[in-house]
Amino acid sequence: MQGPKSGQNAVPLVALLDTNVWVSAFLKPTGPPGQIVAAWRREEFSVVTSLSQLGEIAEVLAGRDWSNGFGIPTRVQKLLFD
Repeated sequence: MQGPKSGQNAVPLVALLDTNVWVSAFLKPTGPPGQIVAAWRREEFSVVTSLSQLGEIAEVLAGRDWSNGFGIPTRVQKLLFD
């Protein structure tokens, strides 16, 4: 799990990101939710989640009509949805 880059006296920043943030970041990585997830990937803060939330994210992504592709490369679409 990725955590924050911090000095000895820094208080770690921890966030619980809403399912909508994760899904929006997946659909549009350059938008504000994508920027939040990018900051997490740069270890600017830690994220907490639950099995329940991970299941919800998977359910939302599996239930989408991806026929328009949402800019997702064809090879990724095939891996996810075929």
